[in-house]
Amino acid sequence: MTGIRSNDYLAGLVRELCKLPGETEWVEFKGSNKHPQEIGEYLSALANAAALNGKANAYMVWGVEDGTHELVGTDFLPSVAKKGNEPLESWLLRFLKPKIPFTFYELQIDGKAIVLLEIGRAFRHPVRFQSEAFIRFGQVKKPLKDAPERERELWRILDQTPFENLLAMERISSDEVLRLLDYSAYFDLLEQPMPSGRDGILDALKRDSLIRTRPQGFTRTVLFAHKSLAVMDRAERVRACYLHACLKYVSREFLTNTSLRQRFGVEEKNKAAVSRYIREAVDAEVIKPFNEDASRKLMKYVPYWA
Repeated sequence: MTGIRSNDYLAGLVRELCKLPGETEWVEFKGSNKHPQEIGEYLSALANAAALNGKANAYMVWGVEDGTHELVGTDFLPSVAKKGNEPLESWLLRFLKPKIPFTFYELQIDGKAIVLLEIGRAFRHPVRFQSEAFIRFGQVKKPLKDAPERERELWRILDQTPFENLLAMERISSDEVLRLLDYSAYFDLLEQPMPSGRDGILDALKRDSLIRTRPQGFTRTVLFAHKSLAVMDRAERVRACYLHACLKYVSREFLTNTSLRQRFGVEEKNKAAVSRYIREAVDAEVIKPFNEDASRKLMKYVPYWA
């Protein structure tokens, strides 16, 4: 998926990653290696390593020299790259199981072409590519089955980490938190008065464990983003469906195509698209049908844990 974040934000992220020690298991630097099979295996290895290391995302960066972390540039262009006659991104996604969000960003830093691949962490199951799960062990990528201790630890973490406790985004400012979160809707749902001022709102969200603070700023978990379903990426849509199902469940109601359209202001003529978004959430195993024998039109859904 091609990203839309600003070049300044992405350049800052790449510079921050370059400051990390070389043995970081959830970041991989590449000069120009762009072999599709290798990229697919790293998607699996890094997603699983991110879960092991408690990270929301893992990263691959092309155009940075491994070891020195100096910017050297790359001629890799994922937006036009193919495997056979198939676009690279769709080929990679086809062989990932479970499906995880990943986004390629093409940017310029100091006049050099850099590619950043942001990879969502594993959730509930180790991520496999072409039926094989991989892991990073120090700087080495290997099949997960060849690292039994790490495999046991990964399963332990995945079994004990509820979806709703995962981080949605890291390294963003408090102003960005307030811009992205529909915090007024949150307080309305709780029937609580709006806290006074910016700091009061942030403190309340922190007390409710919706955001976590770090020295460099806030890390957030999205509840109600100011986005339509149509412009969300797949990971955001899956999360939106899951949280909507949770809200409906605690209200003793169900997620339906109609309820999701009403929540996000989608017109009835686009209900087929909403059905696809619901199917994405089902495939991601964060929601499940409540009445499996019902027709598609009458289907109701609940969170996976219900």
